[in-house]
Amino acid sequence: MLRLAARHADVWDTFPPIPKAATDGMTDTMADRVRHFDGACRDAGRDPAVVRRSTWTGSAALQSEAAFRAWVGEHRALGFTDFTAGLPGPAHHPAVRRIAAAVLPELRGATV
Repeated sequence: MLRLAARHADVWDTFPPIPKAATDGMTDTMADRVRHFDGACRDAGRDPAVVRRSTWTGSAALQSEAAFRAWVGEHRALGFTDFTAGLPGPAHHPAVRRIAAAVLPELRGATV
């Protein structure tokens, strides 16, 4: 599947190991996956930089504004351009509201 995405995709989507999800039990890091994808792009004769990178997170990055900033920063450094998060439980909704109101506009304005 990785080779197919490397050859044809406009956007490559991947995500970290999440219990009871498709990545449950995976041991490679996001950096490992990026290296594998970049290699597959080069093997297909394609510049890896032309493919947008997408990932998503569980509730850990949504527990605070600082956690979200750190998560986005870590993944931007790996070349990710698009970020998605599932809505955590009600206890985290105040933090999600603060992230949406203050952090997202700030990050959208930041240089990628």
